[in-house]
Amino acid sequence: MNYNILFLDVDGTLKQEPYGISDKNKEAITYACKQGKKISIASGRNKDMILRTVKELQLDEFGESYTVALNGAHIVDNLTKNTLHTVPIPFDLTKLLFEKAYEYEFTCHAYTENLVYFNYNDYQFEWYQKEGCTCKLVDMEKPDLGIEEIPLKFFLLSKDKPKMERFKEDLEPYVDGILNAEFSSKFTLEYTSIHASKGLGLEYVCKLFGYPLQTSIAAGDGENDISMLQMAGLGVAMKNALDTVKEKADIITELSCKENGVTEIIHKYLLKDK
Repeated sequence: MNYNILFLDVDGTLKQEPYGISDKNKEAITYACKQGKKISIASGRNKDMILRTVKELQLDEFGESYTVALNGAHIVDNLTKNTLHTVPIPFDLTKLLFEKAYEYEFTCHAYTENLVYFNYNDYQFEWYQKEGCTCKLVDMEKPDLGIEEIPLKFFLLSKDKPKMERFKEDLEPYVDGILNAEFSSKFTLEYTSIHASKGLGLEYVCKLFGYPLQTSIAAGDGENDISMLQMAGLGVAMKNALDTVKEKADIITELSCKENGVTEIIHKYLLKDK
């Protein structure tokens, strides 16, 4: 198969925090773009953070380019920085998620198109600010929580995985059939509309390019990547991926994220016709 485009998750796939993108991965991505291949970022991260990655990888210097942000709830044109598509989550459920997060004492935040709303001013708040995000605190005393834009994704973080599982089970009766609830890593739980996913984002971007789905490759490591691994012509799970992701993938890389598994994918699959 002659593949045209590679969709890459960021965290756990392209790079592992607190480390940056390796020179080897950057070189492979640049080489693929020069060969006429397209690379598209598909991440749970928001526009502000992803566009910095796009600039770092110079993806906007090879013509038409798009980003799948917030697990598919936000599609962005990398050249104009304009929003092409958004999928909101209902405000009443956003409020309920914040309320339950307070009960469980979880750090959490909600993304809108341009802002990130936190429940605590903690290290996460400061980290997102350093990443270039405009951050605000919710006001639980206000009916609208002080949120000025339509929420697109809700995010929880905790190192207590059993407690996170209980939270997910507790909320299931309220969000079932309305929101996706996916562990993007062992310690992060994300909520988006059932009408938003990385898989649907991949499909949207392929249509913009005019590429058949079977000419796409998707690579990831978290549950929020499963939809695009299944939508793509070739679904690749990283060596370090969750077991639930590996079960759904067509192939698993021999190298992990830290070992430059992205470079392996590019040379072994995306450029195999070259």
